[in-house]
Amino acid sequence: GHTGSNCGDIEIYTCANLRCQNGGRCRVSSPRQPECVCPSGFSGALCENQNPPCTCQNGGVCVKGLHKSNSFFCHCLPGYSGEHCQVRDKTASCPYVECQERGGDRVCDPQCKNAECDWDGGDCTLHRLRPWENCTASIPCWEYFRNGRCDPECNNAGCLFDSFECPKSPPFTPSVC
Repeated sequence: GHTGSNCGDIEIYTCANLRCQNGGRCRVSSPRQPECVCPSGFSGALCENQNPPCTCQNGGVCVKGLHKSNSFFCHCLPGYSGEHCQVRDKTASCPYVECQERGGDRVCDPQCKNAECDWDGGDCTLHRLRPWENCTASIPCWEYFRNGRCDPECNNAGCLFDSFECPKSPPFTPSVC
């Protein structure tokens, strides 16, 4: 725009008078209009609105809501549903019918020993939600879980103690002098 008595002065738009909040940064956009660029988690003309945290689970993607600028909804991966993608459709992803029948029978069936088959209804995970997230062994311990033998690399808390297939160490007895 122009200013002055004859509108001959060019008005300069700057960030001097725009006070972005919550760590937002001002930038002058086209046509010479300052605006706030908000950091993640904030929205609004001055970044004054705090957005709710994205709570999507199981690989779901947070999508900005259509009706409110600070609302979100989850777009779920195939095989998952629910407000936060927390509900798993057990029949959709597991290719083996027998896994649905055998799940929860306390026997870890090799073909069902994967996330798609719900870790054989929990039989292959000691019923933990994300069983192998803390397992740092150099081998894929879920493939050796409940295989009937001790796999020392998997015998730790993060790897579910190799489903307790390793013998316990004898208790320490102090020597008597």
